[in-house]
Amino acid sequence: MNASYVLITAAHNEQAYIERTLLAVIGQTVRPERWVIVDDGSDDRTREITRNYSAQYDWISIVSTGRDGVATFGCQARAQNIGYEQVEHFPYDYVGYLDADVSFDTDYFERLLRRFEADPRLGIGGGWLLEWERGDFRGRPMNRERCVPGAVQMFRRSARDVVGPFIELEYGGHDTIAEAIARMRGWRTRSFPDLKVIHHRRSGTAMGGTLRTQFYLGLREEAVGSSFWFAAFKSLYRIGDRPPVVASAFRLFGYCWGVVRRTTRLVPREVQKFRRREEREVLKHSLYMYGLGKVTGRR
Repeated sequence: MNASYVLITAAHNEQAYIERTLLAVIGQTVRPERWVIVDDGSDDRTREITRNYSAQYDWISIVSTGRDGVATFGCQARAQNIGYEQVEHFPYDYVGYLDADVSFDTDYFERLLRRFEADPRLGIGGGWLLEWERGDFRGRPMNRERCVPGAVQMFRRSARDVVGPFIELEYGGHDTIAEAIARMRGWRTRSFPDLKVIHHRRSGTAMGGTLRTQFYLGLREEAVGSSFWFAAFKSLYRIGDRPPVVASAFRLFGYCWGVVRRTTRLVPREVQKFRRREEREVLKHSLYMYGLGKVTGRR
């Protein structure tokens, strides 16, 4: 395979997970040309672990943001942008953003690159996240084939050029906005269910407890310009989370709190409009499928 790729990882206090990620990448049948790990103010052994591997493999480099203090999702986007500055002048075909708490099979990137090579319009691709649930690793409830998790987003270089630097959003969502921009510009985005990725830390747990997580997810929906009806739909969709009902209420409350606060919108207006059109299509499709389920008895 002639396709080449580089990787960027933003890491903050990942000593419990990052060695699994390091071993997973090192063991790939097709390795990256370069892997930049950006230490974002870690005060545990993350820096020590990554430097030990960097000393053994010259294609792994460690840089620091120079930041101290509590990490935010905006910090993650900034660290990823710093990482990209280290590789943007290298010759490569694809650039991947990889979280520091994932692992996968040895042929993961080889198989993913083949998907890109087979589809010239595929701009962003990635695997299917599995998280620990009821004694086993299972697919996340929020996995969707059209949406690539930020933990494993791989960009075709020309699609990355169109998207530009990640927007540093206080409550996160920069990966979602990057996908929206790519689709708005005519690129396809896709997650592949057969490319399994173990996510060793459950989504959202970095924010704190369940209710705190749901509240911040609501704030995120408002900050990126989602409509109230779509935010309400997503809150109802999560009504089975624990604690039941309360988690959904906290998510919707977070959205409404963002409206009251009048959060500064950093997402360009044209991207907001495009996302709202996509949201309307999702709502229409969901209502149709729900109605079909009622008629046929299948849900």
